[in-house]
Formats: sequence, C-alpha cells, structure tokens
Amino acid sequence: MKTFTFTFLLFSVTYLTGFAQQSLYPRGKKIKDQALYLSMDATDNTLSYFLTGKTSDNPIPIKDGIIFSLAGDNSCSIYMKWLNPLKYKVLWKDTTFTDDRDKALSDFVGLLTSQFGTPVTSLNSAETKSIVKGSRAALLAAGTTELSIPANGFNNTALTLLYLQLRASQDLLTESDRINFNKITPLLENVDKKISTNIPKELEGIFEKLFALSDATNVASTTALESSNVDKFETQQTEIESTQIEIVKLITELKLSDVLLNSYTRTTVSNFIEQNSLIVNSNRNLIKNMRSVIAIINTSQKNESSYNTNQPETKGYYKIRPLSFEDGKRLQTKLTITEYEYKKTDASKERKELVKKSDVTKKTLVFETYDFVVVSVSTGIFYGNTTLRGFGVSNTGQGQFSITEDDIKSNTPITALFLNFNPGIRSRYFVPIAQIGLDPTKKRPFILYGGGFAFPSKKFAITAGGILAWEQSLNKLAVGQTISSTTELEKDIKYTFNLKTKGAYVGIQYNF
Repeated sequence: MKTFTFTFLLFSVTYLTGFAQQSLYPRGKKIKDQALYLSMDATDNTLSYFLTGKTSDNPIPIKDGIIFSLAGDNSCSIYMKWLNPLKYKVLWKDTTFTDDRDKALSDFVGLLTSQFGTPVTSLNSAETKSIVKGSRAALLAAGTTELSIPANGFNNTALTLLYLQLRASQDLLTESDRINFNKITPLLENVDKKISTNIPKELEGIFEKLFALSDATNVASTTALESSNVDKFETQQTEIESTQIEIVKLITELKLSDVLLNSYTRTTVSNFIEQNSLIVNSNRNLIKNMRSVIAIINTSQKNESSYNTNQPETKGYYKIRPLSFEDGKRLQTKLTITEYEYKKTDASKERKELVKKSDVTKKTLVFETYDFVVVSVSTGIFYGNTTLRGFGVSNTGQGQFSITEDDIKSNTPITALFLNFNPGIRSRYFVPIAQIGLDPTKKRPFILYGGGFAFPSKKFAITAGGILAWEQSLNKLAVGQTISSTTELEKDIKYTFNLKTKGAYVGIQYNF
C-alpha cells in the first residue's frame, strides 16, 4: 500500500442519512436460558419483566413495542407471576386459543345463575280435600302399628299434604299397609332432607372463594378443600338417586286397601321422585362445571419455573406459553390482559354474572434473533490517496461531444455507502467498527474495506482502510475523440477489477 499523507479538517456534513444511534447497539433485551418472566402489579396494572439471573425485587416496566432478543434456536418459554384465571384472561394475538376455558366458565355461570329465584321444587300445592276422617284414638286403642311420621316433618309441600291425609285416614289402612308404608317413610325423609340442600347457592359460594384468590400460595389448599366439598355434593346426589330407586321399588309394590288413597299416595311420591331427578341432573351439571373451574385454577399452577430451586425469585412464576420463530423472521405479539368481575348485572335480580371490567394491560412485544455482531448501514464521505480514473464528455456544440478524462483526484471528498459491523459493546463513548464501502452512484465502482471507531454519544465515526477499484479503459475510442452521444462512450468503456489494493482512505460518518 502506498504511503500517503492527509491534511484532515473537521467539518460538518449535512444531509447524511443512516440508521439511528441505537443501531450501534444490539437491539432488544437478550433473553438468557430461554426464559422470560412477566408480572402484573394489580394495584396499578403495570406489566413488568425480568430475566434469569436478575432479581424480581426490581422488575423493569415494559414499554410498548419492547424488543427481546432470543439466543439459540429462536425459542423461549414465557412465565408469568400467578394471576387468577377466573379473574384475568391473558391473550396473545399471534396464538390461537381454544374456547375450553371460556366455555367451562360460561356454562357454569349460566347454569348457576339460572337457578336463583327458583324454589328447590315446584309442586302442585293445590288444596287436597280429606278423603275420609278416621279415629286415631280408636286405632291406637286396638294396639295396632302407628303410621310413622318424620319428627321434623318434610320440606316438600306435597309430601306434607300426603302424610296429613294418611294420618287422618289411618283407620282405612290395614296393619300390613302401615308396616309397609313405614319402610318408605325414612327413605322419603332422607331424600327430602338431602334434596333441600341448595347446591347452586353452595357452588356459588365456592366460585366466589376461588374468584377472590390472589395469592398463589393459597391456591393448592383452597382448591383441595373446595374439591372435597364438591365431592360431598356429588356423593349426596348419588345417594339421593340410590335411595330413590329403593323408594320406587317399594312404592310400586305398595297396595293400600283403599284404592283412592293408594292412587293418591303413589302419584304424589312418583311426582316427588320425578321432580327430584330433574334437580339432581341440574345439580350434576353444576358440579361438573365446578370441577372444570377448579381444574382451570389448578392447571394455572402447573409448569412452575424450574429455576426456582437455585433462583428463588422465579418461584410463583408459571409457564403460560412457548414462543418460537424461524431464522430471519421477527415475531410481534400483542399481549392483552382483561379483568373480569363477578357481580349482579341488575340490582333488582338475584343472579350474578361474569362480566368484562376492562382491558387492564395492552402491550406489543417484539422477538428477534440475538447476534453479538451489530450490522448497520450509513452514508458518509471518505478521502483517498489515489486517483480514481474515469471518462466523461464535454459538449463541443452542434450535437457533438468530446471524450475527456474525468478523474477524481486524491484528497477529494467522495460519497460512499457503508455497511458497518461492530461488536455489541454498549458504550456511549467508544465502539470499534469494521466496514465495507461502495460507490452508491456506480459511476466509478470501488470497494472500501477497513475499520475504525465510533463515538455513539456524538453520532460520529472515523474509519480507514484500503481501496479496491474497477479500472476503466477505452476499447475503440480515445480521449479527445468526437462522438455523437454519451451512449457510445458508455458502451465502449471497459471495467477491469484489480485485486491489488489501489490506495488507502479515511472515512467520516456523522449522524449515522
């Protein structure tokens, strides 16, 4: 390389375009160990993050459009500090979700609220006239079996009326009738007591307890307790069904001596069983949906961060989604967290509904491949110690042109387009750069190769290196020859690339 001397003056270069200052730095926050941890502060709905190795005591608030860089295979797992999935719905626009959770909640709330304001049973409570009055004193005096009556009566109106009629008509019952009927009475009492439990109201109470959960440490114990209560309700429905089967068998075999009393008894008990079966089926649907709700809560606490053993700050964070994309791609996702309320939608009604309160958080997150080497493009000028040869024309008049040498002499500023490479050093004052430069006009093709230093805080860079050039020569034409158009010259020029370094340059880039 030829020795050269430059007289270098600092000057202001305007209208030079390029990437912003941040292009000298690796874009985004590098995700280590393929794990990103998110948390939302319920007091002000601030969404924050931290990465493995950082501390969750000081999470960093997420700005909209934040960029995260993924190392390795362009994949990571996103963990979030536990949010009650009944109260908060987390959606990612780039991901397709199934409707299982929404359907489970919707079905449960719909079945639950439809029960409010409706009596446990809906029976015909019309007045029943006495068939015949009997003498209980005479019956007891005869030393016969007394008809069994529940000590606390019945909750069901129809059963109460039936037993009032039976007690008033004991003299029409035979000893065998009373003995057989007394076998049915405790079974009816058992079913009447269990079916009077307001399962919808009980399950509503469980739902409200689960909906109010906000501390991840209380979830397991609460769901275990409420699952146990739901199991009891399920067992109760099974017992009711089993007892009713036994009642049906006995009432079918019952044949009272009084035909009308027999018919009235069998009809009333049959209606009682039929109505109870409807209630049991409804309760079972509610119980099934409550199990789905509990499953949603429990599922939300699966896949806890595996780093919590060595890094306790990740405890209480659960995997909510995987994320990956192909090489050369960027993934943008819009995260929306919606808060719901469980409340009465109409003050005049008893029913409650799960209704949307607001979208408490909306953020755009961008994910791209991490690379230690940062690439940027900028425009600048350079000075070289060699002449770049070229040819041009001058107008001689009458539509004729004369071929001239149109060289760029050494130490003349020349515009170049630079492709810069620099290591990801986050310094405001000093960043090393390697670069390749090209002629943006393609009039005198050249390649610059070299490096230098950037001062990011001042958006200024100085570089130096060698020059490779395509040497121009004339094929058939000659300097001074007259031609009729510039096209003749363009077609005649020959370009020969010289692998030998032609000279050296010093480059200046400002406001890149």
